[in-house]
Amino acid sequence: MRASFRVIFFLFCFLWTFPVYAESLCANSCASDSGTVYHGIEYCHIQDSTHQIFILKVDLQAKGIKPFVNPKEKGMTTSKFASKYGVQVAINTAFFNGSGALGFQKSNGTVYGTDGYHAIGFDQNNKYYQGDTDAIHDLMYNATSGSPVLIKDGVKQSFSSDSFQTSKHPRTAVGADKTGRYFYMVVVDGRRTKRQGMSTSTLADCLIALGAYNGVNMDGGGSSTMVVGGKVKNSPSDGSERSVRTHLGFFADKTCTPEPEKCNNIDDDCDGQVDEDNVCCVPETEVCDGKDNDCDGQVDEDNVCCKPETEVCDGKDNDCDGQIDEDNVCCKPEVCDGKDNDCDGEVDEDNVCCTPEPEICDQKDNDCDGEIDEDNVCCVPEVCDGKDNDCDGQIDEDNICCEPEPEICDQKDNDCDGEIDEDDVCCVPEICDGKDNDCDGEIDEDGICPEECEPFEEICDQKDNDCDGEVDEDDVCNVPEGCKPSEEICDQKDNDCDGLVDEEDVCREPESCVPSEEICDGKDNDCDGKIDEGCTDSKDDSVDADVYLKSPDCSSHPGHPADKPLSAVIIMLILAGLFTLRRNRSKL
Repeated sequence: MRASFRVIFFLFCFLWTFPVYAESLCANSCASDSGTVYHGIEYCHIQDSTHQIFILKVDLQAKGIKPFVNPKEKGMTTSKFASKYGVQVAINTAFFNGSGALGFQKSNGTVYGTDGYHAIGFDQNNKYYQGDTDAIHDLMYNATSGSPVLIKDGVKQSFSSDSFQTSKHPRTAVGADKTGRYFYMVVVDGRRTKRQGMSTSTLADCLIALGAYNGVNMDGGGSSTMVVGGKVKNSPSDGSERSVRTHLGFFADKTCTPEPEKCNNIDDDCDGQVDEDNVCCVPETEVCDGKDNDCDGQVDEDNVCCKPETEVCDGKDNDCDGQIDEDNVCCKPEVCDGKDNDCDGEVDEDNVCCTPEPEICDQKDNDCDGEIDEDNVCCVPEVCDGKDNDCDGQIDEDNICCEPEPEICDQKDNDCDGEIDEDDVCCVPEICDGKDNDCDGEIDEDGICPEECEPFEEICDQKDNDCDGEVDEDDVCNVPEGCKPSEEICDQKDNDCDGLVDEEDVCREPESCVPSEEICDGKDNDCDGKIDEGCTDSKDDSVDADVYLKSPDCSSHPGHPADKPLSAVIIMLILAGLFTLRRNRSKL
């Protein structure tokens, strides 16, 4: 089982690769017996361990080359055909039977044979044709037929599965390249160990490898024969040449004798070119037909093909005015090439030659965007110069112009640190006002506010006398209008203009006071801290009795009636009344 699998696998690989092998084989180098045998004809012999291939390549435009197909005859070998008609090279061609050649045959214009096969042939100027219509047949001067078609217009054809086409046999085939200048004749030996032959498919591959664009298979087997210079080059499978009905041969010169070039599709001057230098030209008026009608070596010149259209940039005279690409039609965006691409009279303008680099502050367009020093590349830290140095839209911000001074409590940043009234510069001793005056985080601490406040009239003493939470409010400490400050003395007046009368114990006698009887003289005679208490007669009319009634608590000033017994008060009032009555009578 394993051995059978190996055989099948080997056969599959062989059959898969054989067409490629055949194609590559026909492209191999020719053997040493190969070369140019006649002017315009090259002979090539290719061989390996299992193949012998013989090839003739004919230049149909070479001087002296003429194709020829034998007229209708009973039959002869290929070497006899070459000898009888004097052709230099020849091969067998058409299939035949007892009645004669099969397919369309034509010899120097004379037709014989039958239809049903695929014809190839040449006109009198050696032009190659391949086809099966009457029109094509009429163009041929010498023709023969075969089957099947191997290649048509560059495409390898499909082949049937019958053994005639799939089996390896001796083969004969012909074909021509795409230009029709080169014609190929191929003979493959077969039916021998080292000459196995080819299938029609591999034969087509071989023609393609040679350069054929069209090709047809001819009669093969024992008929396959190639003759060059009167000698049979291959080894016919019958052991000797077979007599066949149709042959194709070529007349050729051994060497080329140059002659002036004529209009005949032949290389008369042996330079490899055909009908050059306008030898076929008959001067006529130039017309738009892709030809040199006036034989001046130019085709369709002088705008004969021009149909006026809008001029575009295409290297052509679109508007038929004799100018090409005029009116700036080829203008395009400027590029860096030393040219005026946009047709504005300037070369390489608008930074087209600029090589982008990071923008820096140098009054140049470093990044090639048409802007200079953009994106704040020239910004620097702010300084005090009336400019926006750091490009933030502000001038001299962040106290840049500030001259530092010690911080004071004035709602300003005196020390230029960005803070206002920091470091407790606004702190004062704590008072009872519901605020943290001394900045220690506590409010009205240390018993500054009495637990039970007894309200009385507010006076200027830095206390909340009326218990309303405010100290010395209502301008009690304001200096009275017209008051001229002087040292406070004990005279029941506000001498120092501070809103207080006889403050700071100015009326208290010094410790050296020697007590004596109190008299009405504005002094503390008895050294008890009170003045003129019990005084019944004022020696100084300028002292108003109201001075004894100043204190709101009715006890803070000497001489107040509250300091005496009620009877003394009554006596003082009676005496005052009598004194007033006596004064009034004396006036009367």
